[in-house]
Amino acid sequence: MLNFCFNMKRTFVRLIFVMIHPENKTSFVPLGVASIAAYLEQFMKTIDGPRPKLEITILENHGEELTAQRILESKPDIVGFSLYAWNTQRVFQLAREIRTSESAPCLVAGGPDAEYCAALIHDASISNEKKVEIPFDAVFLGEAEKSFARWLWDEFLFAAAGSRQKKLQFIPSIPCEPEELASPWLSGYLVPSADREVAWEMTRGCPYRCTYCYEGRGSTRVRAFPKKRLEAELELFEKWAVSKVFVLDPTFNLKPARALAMIELLAKKAPSVYWYLEIRAELLTPALAEAFERLPCSLQIGLQSADPAVLKTVGRSIDRKLFAEKIRFLNQSQVVFGLDLMYGLPGDTMESFFESIDFALSLQPNHLDIFPLAVLPGTILYDQRVEFDLEAEPEPPYLLRQHPGFSRYDMEKAGKVAKACEIFYSRGRAVPWFLAIIKPLKLKPSCFFIECLECLPAQGWKHQLMTHRQIEELQIAVLRKIYGQRGKEQLLPAVLDLVRYFGALSRAYAEQERSRITLSYPLSDIESGILLAHIERYCQRHHPSPVKIEIAPSKKGPIVKIL
Repeated sequence: MLNFCFNMKRTFVRLIFVMIHPENKTSFVPLGVASIAAYLEQFMKTIDGPRPKLEITILENHGEELTAQRILESKPDIVGFSLYAWNTQRVFQLAREIRTSESAPCLVAGGPDAEYCAALIHDASISNEKKVEIPFDAVFLGEAEKSFARWLWDEFLFAAAGSRQKKLQFIPSIPCEPEELASPWLSGYLVPSADREVAWEMTRGCPYRCTYCYEGRGSTRVRAFPKKRLEAELELFEKWAVSKVFVLDPTFNLKPARALAMIELLAKKAPSVYWYLEIRAELLTPALAEAFERLPCSLQIGLQSADPAVLKTVGRSIDRKLFAEKIRFLNQSQVVFGLDLMYGLPGDTMESFFESIDFALSLQPNHLDIFPLAVLPGTILYDQRVEFDLEAEPEPPYLLRQHPGFSRYDMEKAGKVAKACEIFYSRGRAVPWFLAIIKPLKLKPSCFFIECLECLPAQGWKHQLMTHRQIEELQIAVLRKIYGQRGKEQLLPAVLDLVRYFGALSRAYAEQERSRITLSYPLSDIESGILLAHIERYCQRHHPSPVKIEIAPSKKGPIVKIL
């Protein structure tokens, strides 16, 4: 227990934690500030003697106007902001407005992009520029549950009301052991619901040193949360009918034996939940793949690049043969998975980027997510930006502009190719047929997407609200044009059969949608895989035999019948 100090100036403190979410993302939860609030409540109970009363409010903002006046009306003593690359500029503007008030409260900030504040001060001191204004009294770096509680107790509670530190404080992290932390879910600061995406921690720390990632500078010691807490949270998710949970562990399968035990626990305690997990391909085993098959889940795997030399510059490595062999376990078990790629890494070129796309899609991921490199303040790569001659945006989201091997033109072109891949392949649910339909064209995937861009005006790839049916129409239009340009029109009936059949099947799964379509070739030839195996050879040996079919949803999965 902590001894009470009678010099305490405040016996009541009103705290408001503000979380500004990404625009159009109403389903996120403010996990960071809720974890701090839960720990703070627990921390105060350890005080031996009279203790201050805390009133804690979590204020979420989803894109509507959030004004300084609205915050000040609550007369808070402290306002704390979560900083992320998507909200830092809005938070700075809001904090500056609050500071102009005569009764301005103490303003603090933390979160992943808190490092931006430290970088501003550091870079200004090196360049001898004029003083940079940071609109906070204190900035917390890294894990902040314990450091915020200690700051509140050691400094804020004993300062006279209305006083403010003359100098901005940067407060380093004090990492906690997981058993020390209070659950934001079990304490009631977060209430799970079916319409919100639950972000859930099972461990903290990462043993890898990827230089572009915040985790690369954090603790390499992986700390697991107590099983008892995890079980209680899982039971709560099931009770509240949570539909989706994003597990924040950087590498869920870091210890395969533990991963198997955790999969069993997830399935037992929360059977209604769909899980999103980040894994390392190199650590996959056949037993793990089979376990993932039994769990409703989607796996995300960081490939980043298929070029060993490029990956070496950012503290990663790859054995492409081993990587492909491990991914084969997932495909054999029909596990849903996606791959991540970055373009513009140090040493990357358009040639190596296209080669990475080709390698990634040869593995048949359900989706391929492609991002430009962001040179994030607080990462090792940020410190190396001069060494690698990286020119990046100085403000959030810190995207790379260019480096010697990747020009501004290359960045723009790579972004367009990434968008074409996102819409045609990932959002277009093309995994069952994509490799089969580009084979007769004798095109690599990267070259196919370049041709996609040439087929349609740029606005055709920018519409974020397209339904899958609309994307399918876009796919068909692109394929008609590319096959026509190559004199392969005779193959189009078979190609479009595949697009329409698998598209309708996916909509029956995902949207519970009923579809009626006309196929040019027998349904049995599509379902058996004969047509998929070799489109050109199939069309040489078979004549069209049109058939109308219906694909309808059911509790046991889509039902396909001939009309």
